[in-house]
Amino acid sequence: MNRSRNGESRRITLWEEKNDLTQTQSFIKDKIEEHYAQRHPKLSNSGEAELINSFIPPKCPFCASAKFRKYGLTANGVQRYRWALTHFLVLRVDVVTI
Repeated sequence: MNRSRNGESRRITLWEEKNDLTQTQSFIKDKIEEHYAQRHPKLSNSGEAELINSFIPPKCPFCASAKFRKYGLTANGVQRYRWALTHFLVLRVDVVTI
């Protein structure tokens, strides 16, 4: 079941582009942002990014190559890798096996 309004963000209000908000509009916008922050904590704030980054990938999950290099971080602070042979871009969370 798709709850979104035709693919639009549910965080955006009708008065999003306005600079001068009424008290009611400002209150609603603040509550929406507060609710979103409670329901969707960032990995970097919860410590999960450090846990994910503590696992070093042994090989590429696609080509089994062990030659890789770091390729920056995601917005949540998760390390990304690019493998030398296939140029696949993989996050650490993709290669964690238990």
